[in-house]
Amino acid sequence: MSPTTCPCCGVVVMPREMSYDFDGETVASLTREVAYLRATVARLRAASHAPVLHTAPKPVERAVEAVSA
Repeated sequence: MSPTTCPCCGVVVMPREMSYDFDGETVASLTREVAYLRATVARLRAASHAPVLHTAPKPVERAVEAVSA
């Protein structure tokens, strides 16, 4: 079974097994949610592929000097 849309009001009517998640949502609200999720996924994918800039570790001698100072 798949969801249907009421022709008069645009409310999405879900089959009983799916109704807990989406019953009463409109096509417009679901479309907004999908757009938000797509944008979020694109942002997360871009962040995961961005180069990570690491600072070079301090040489051990300098770190020891800094601690003893």
